[in-house]
Amino acid sequence: MRAVYPWLFVDNTNNIWKFSLNQSNELSYKIMYEEGKWTKNSLVAVDVLCFAIYIDEEWNIHIIYSTSSGDLMYCTMKDKQWVGTSLYHIKSDEFEIRDLRIELIGGQMHIFYILADNDGSDHGILSHCIWNGKETLVNAISDIILVPDAAKYYAVYIKGRNLEMFFITDEGDEAGVNHCTFKNGRWGASERLYGIKGTDIGFEVLGNQQEIHILNKSKEYSSYFLESVYIDVNQYIRKFNVYESGSDIEEPALVIHDNKLYACWLKSGAIYYSSFSGDKWDEPVFVESVSISPLKGYDCFMNYGTSLRAGRVYGTDEPDMHLFVPDEFIRDVPYSLDVSEHQISQPMQRDGADIEVIKEELMRAKTSNSTLEKTLASLNMQLQSKQRLLKEYEENIAKITEQKIKTEENCNIFLEMNQNIAKELEKIKQQLSSKETLNANFKEQLAQKEEEIAQLKEQIEVKNQSFMDRLLKKKNGGT
Repeated sequence: MRAVYPWLFVDNTNNIWKFSLNQSNELSYKIMYEEGKWTKNSLVAVDVLCFAIYIDEEWNIHIIYSTSSGDLMYCTMKDKQWVGTSLYHIKSDEFEIRDLRIELIGGQMHIFYILADNDGSDHGILSHCIWNGKETLVNAISDIILVPDAAKYYAVYIKGRNLEMFFITDEGDEAGVNHCTFKNGRWGASERLYGIKGTDIGFEVLGNQQEIHILNKSKEYSSYFLESVYIDVNQYIRKFNVYESGSDIEEPALVIHDNKLYACWLKSGAIYYSSFSGDKWDEPVFVESVSISPLKGYDCFMNYGTSLRAGRVYGTDEPDMHLFVPDEFIRDVPYSLDVSEHQISQPMQRDGADIEVIKEELMRAKTSNSTLEKTLASLNMQLQSKQRLLKEYEENIAKITEQKIKTEENCNIFLEMNQNIAKELEKIKQQLSSKETLNANFKEQLAQKEEEIAQLKEQIEVKNQSFMDRLLKKKNGGT
């Protein structure tokens, strides 16, 4: 079973509620009301595979969880008792619900999860369940191929009344990052934005009405990388290198502090952060804590200024849980805080930090060398590709030249034929003109002959009539 993160909730009296899942699949919570003093674990539900919580503006706790029997459940606290209901059921022998997330828009709860095949394959379905308190509507957003050991498969944020979804799917040589939008009650077609190479892949998304920032984590060979992707309102994508290390980079997060973008992460149990200057990421700042316990990441609901929202915080484990909130440890100019809590300092301000800097410089040199080697190999491949293209281009030029010569020859033959045809046509025209002249003369002579024949006919008729008259006279005289 995949590890399930605990959820924290800092209430309006600064008590810390911790919701967690134990090895027996029991979902429970306890409250730290004073430093180091916790209540006993209180059971919420059993047979739980994964869960997520949401705290509304009235400080009501909403919990969504899945069970091994295939139920998607909802529960909330009423009169200090947990009251639950089943929202949806799947065939538990075929699928398993993973990676739950919750968003509230208006009077509807939007629940997101991965429906993973139980047949041992890496196939999954990114799914969306809408619950209005009475009825549920389930949408399949996209089929995905689960990326091995990914920290998360999707991220979603609210943009007005729309939902913006980003998810990854395994493409073999890299993980493809895809995006789609839920608008007017339906999901639009997904589009691929870019790919992430390497292993140990993770990503975080931070968006607003105008732009989107994505923080990618990956590992190649023995180096770990943080890379940011900026997408503007016109869908133009820009990539920036944030950080490289020979040690594991854990729990990366994006935050806005004083209208400036920051990336935070853990390395060797300590906090680092970097600010974005618009065209590059600044050198990381090391946050030093007086705690000897390594820090870990938590999803936490708490007051951020005037709003209650979820965010990534860092903290120690029980019993003396201390939380490190980005709004508190990020400073434009590092300075010392109260020593009983934690300090922020530049890496060169302590002897121990000098060693860390030297290690970082050595690792950067190794990483830079590795990067140069990969760049050189890539350039050689590009050169070979361009040489092949050049050879193909030269061959195409030779073919085009040969075709041009043949075309010119054919064109000359055609012109010559055209000229000959024109001469023959002129002769025919002249012959036709002569024949037309002869025809006209013939017609004129024919008309003359016809006129002569008509005159002869008239003379003959006159003579015939005169002869007939004389004959009649003779006949009458003999009588």
